[in-house]
Amino acid sequence: MRWTIVCFLILGSFISHAQYFIKSYEILPLHNERGNTIIIDDDYYYVQLGAVCESTSRDCSMIAKLDHEGNMMDTTVMDFIDAGRSTFIKEDDQLYLGGHAPFLTDKLPLIHKLGTDLDSLELTVLDSLDEFSFFFVQGMIRYGDYFVVSLIGIDTAGNDTARLLWINNEGDIDTTFRYTNALINRCYDLKIGTDGYLYVGCRERNEITFLRRVFYKYDINKEEVWKYASEFKMNDFFSMNMDPTGDDGVVFIDSWESNPGVPSVVYVDNTGVEQWKYDFNFDDDKVAPYEIINASNGDIIGVGSNNYVHDVGIVGNSAFIFRMNDQGEMLWRREYRKIDKERDLPLDMLLFDIEELDNGDLVMTGRMDRYIGNHNKKDLLFMRTDANGCVEGDCGEIEYVTNAQEVKFIKEEIRVYPNPASSILNIELESPSEIKIYNVHGKLEKHTSTLNKEMKLSIEDLSSGVYFIIAQTNKGKVMQSKFIKI
Repeated sequence: MRWTIVCFLILGSFISHAQYFIKSYEILPLHNERGNTIIIDDDYYYVQLGAVCESTSRDCSMIAKLDHEGNMMDTTVMDFIDAGRSTFIKEDDQLYLGGHAPFLTDKLPLIHKLGTDLDSLELTVLDSLDEFSFFFVQGMIRYGDYFVVSLIGIDTAGNDTARLLWINNEGDIDTTFRYTNALINRCYDLKIGTDGYLYVGCRERNEITFLRRVFYKYDINKEEVWKYASEFKMNDFFSMNMDPTGDDGVVFIDSWESNPGVPSVVYVDNTGVEQWKYDFNFDDDKVAPYEIINASNGDIIGVGSNNYVHDVGIVGNSAFIFRMNDQGEMLWRREYRKIDKERDLPLDMLLFDIEELDNGDLVMTGRMDRYIGNHNKKDLLFMRTDANGCVEGDCGEIEYVTNAQEVKFIKEEIRVYPNPASSILNIELESPSEIKIYNVHGKLEKHTSTLNKEMKLSIEDLSSGVYFIIAQTNKGKVMQSKFIKI
């Protein structure tokens, strides 16, 4: 028997301890936002989102920039890019996003380069491979002097297969790996191990649609070091995520041999030999892990969702976090559940990515649902917990998130002038608001409020440079703009 401890959390826009929070963001004019990938630097979190853009009514991409307290600082919408989930990377002061742009490039793959201020710098369209009629970028990483890009190619008969491209700094394809087994049709995860090798996680199907996991390990000269392949299984759940371990092996999500669709965590050593497996209990769990990482101390941490039945008999999805040691022993697991109080209905919370901070804290992103009238709205979910997955104190295995204040973010609905400004900045708002001004490093420089829609603010004491203005109304709506102090 497994004992379950249930706790309730009352949330504002963030939860008690300043460094720990759970926030959801409605980012207009997008719909169905979901956080896919997190990048961390000294000052900010950068989150790559998938969404539906109002301008095209189709899938598109966004990058959101948040400070370390979860305040939304800036966003950029790329309504011409449908990005892959594992195609967002940062190098020095530049961000790179891989995907395809059906409106601009006849569905050819591309790489979009941006500055950390989210301004677009360059758009590189990759060369066409004539054998295929359609491409979609699935994974991308920087390895040595190359961008290594994994993509699906679909031929005129509708068959899909994986390709691995090595792109030089000029944006030209240097080398193309056409896997000799045409049934390798998905390669999502590209990771660099502590041994300096490139690890590629793929999926292979056979003639009767059974699936298995395949991993490749390459050196800097593009030579294959080893390959691992699991057994073929009839899977209806198949996560593609993996992470190299500190001893140069790989830990990944697989499914039970005896229970297709029920996940397990598997460790393969540096020779490609399976050493241990942890199976989630089918009787207790309907777990779907989406991402798994190796912590700095060697532990394994994963996130995803867990399917549960609410009191009224309706199924919901909780945000699921777990941590195990390097021997595959479960240390703890957490679920965060959200219930719509008016309807007494569960609302989905799902986590798609996780990163560990230098102090051991965890940051995660995904999706949180809410109701507007009779419609279910999907918003960006972003949260930070301690190393034990807790937002406040000693938390239980199940935490209920209630009374969450959703943040509505609309970019550039603040008029500021003159811009640039030297001494006085005029600010025009749609309603009275709390106003915060941050420098480019995320430091709060000014904090004030106005009971009117207009105000004059002295900025003589600010150093020259770029600043962000964040205004929040008493109804929780957040607006953002920026100005230059000269």
